[in-house]
Amino acid sequence: MNGFTTVRDLGGPAKSIARIIDSGMFPGPRIYSSEAFITQTSGHADFRKLNDRHPTLSGQGPSHWVESEMSFIADGPDQIRMAVRENLRRGATQIKIMVSGGVTSEFDPLHSLQYQADEIQMAVKTAEQWGT
Repeated sequence: MNGFTTVRDLGGPAKSIARIIDSGMFPGPRIYSSEAFITQTSGHADFRKLNDRHPTLSGQGPSHWVESEMSFIADGPDQIRMAVRENLRRGATQIKIMVSGGVTSEFDPLHSLQYQADEIQMAVKTAEQWGT
C-alpha cells in the first residue's frame, strides 16, 4: 500500500507469502524469491551454533527449520548444483549464494572469500540452465 508493486526477496521462505498474494487472498506486491541462501560450511548463512552438528557430515540432515528453509550448507560444485536445483524446484526466480564472510556471522571473517571459482560457476551454470 506504499507504492511497491514488486519486491525481490534475497533469501528466506517467501514462497508461502507469494502464493497468498498471487491467489488474491491478501493484497501485496509481486514477490520474486531466492528461497534459501546457499552458503558454505562456516559461511555467512551457516546459522548453526558452535556445537551443532553438520547436517551432511552427521548424516542426520538439518536439525532446525532454519537450516532447511533459510539456508542450505553446500560445499563443492555437486552440493551447490543440488542446492540451486532445490531452490528452483521450490519456486526461486533467482539464486542467492553467500560467497564471503558477514558482519554478523559468528564463525567466518568478513573479508573471507570462501567459495571457490568452480563452486560459483556451478551455481551460475545451473541457474542459467533453468533459464534464470
